[in-house]
Amino acid sequence: MITIIGLDLSLTGTGFSRFEIGGNVTWQTRGTGPRPPKGSMSPEHTWDVERRAVILNHIKAWIGNQAPALVAVEKQFQGAHGGTAVELSKLAGLIEHWLFLQKFPVLHVENQQLRKFAIGSAATTKNVYGVKMKIPTKELTIASVRERWGHQVADNNEADAVVLSYIAAAVLGCCEPTIEPQREIVRTLLAKYPWIDGLKSPGASVA
Repeated sequence: MITIIGLDLSLTGTGFSRFEIGGNVTWQTRGTGPRPPKGSMSPEHTWDVERRAVILNHIKAWIGNQAPALVAVEKQFQGAHGGTAVELSKLAGLIEHWLFLQKFPVLHVENQQLRKFAIGSAATTKNVYGVKMKIPTKELTIASVRERWGHQVADNNEADAVVLSYIAAAVLGCCEPTIEPQREIVRTLLAKYPWIDGLKSPGASVA
């Protein structure tokens, strides 16, 4: 069975999604637990190191023994500054190094591509009873995942992970984009990452 993984990396609640050919999609958010009291850990064993290890272990458990056909990861740093950006880069480096060692192919997706695939545009406004209202993209993405695909995700981490898995499935030809913005993103990613064509399995489409 072909399995596709979506990972929305976060320092507080990483989102996971698994897309299996045939239409079964599962998702989950895993946190890193409460921060230990200051001074309770040795200088060599800081909380930042600990939570990166926790997130990696969550990812290992989520993927399990099933080697994914493709892992889609959202590119980091959009909107991140200072110490948060540094810690996100360390987390992304750790996770991607592990994925590399496992020889899992990784697809990097821009934040705007994720939003556009889910919402239909990168806009942050929505027509509510005839009135244009500015709505946070996180909320729009959650609503779109629930309405477009029928997945009752609990938060934006799960929503982003689900969208990432659908993007990966679409570029592999395992599901059919339903709107032009989705088709545009698929074309863009295939042009940028031509090696994806070598991953496609004949007859894998569920369209």
